[in-house]
Amino acid sequence: ISPPAAVNVVWLAEVDSTNQVAARLVAAWAEDEDERLGDTLLVAGTQNAGRGRGDHAWASPAGGLYATWLGWLGTADLAWLPLAAGVCLAAAVEDVLPGIAVGLKWPNDLVVVGRKLGGVLCHSRTRGDRSWSAVGIGVNVEGAPALGPDAHLPATSLRALGATGDAEAALWTV
Repeated sequence: ISPPAAVNVVWLAEVDSTNQVAARLVAAWAEDEDERLGDTLLVAGTQNAGRGRGDHAWASPAGGLYATWLGWLGTADLAWLPLAAGVCLAAAVEDVLPGIAVGLKWPNDLVVVGRKLGGVLCHSRTRGDRSWSAVGIGVNVEGAPALGPDAHLPATSLRALGATGDAEAALWTV
């Protein structure tokens, strides 16, 4: 299985956060009027400063799926981006493990049988009627991290739900 041909894929063993890497790339490109890079997928083996919504940390140990899609969108599409990303991610995760029902806990959590399986975090930087948009995703694949006391739901993983593949296999399906 391979990525779509029109997507640049950047593999990183460990980063602070794929969304933070995306933000640094956008800041560097912001001065350049040239759209010199097409859609890009940043993938990390681990994140040491993964983030959720607000000031929530996102535990990102090895064995999970941590990625950020970075690309141009029309500014008018930004209002729908978090919802569309969550719906698409939920459907894609259902393709990884057919037979499970993945729900969404607004605004950005993937939930299966009352447990958090993953999440989505979107950021954008607007220039006129176009925006650099980053859609970060995290999915617990091989294990579920221990969550802090402020967690609203206990965590689960695709492996705990019966999946046999690893994070790389899950990435290409998602």
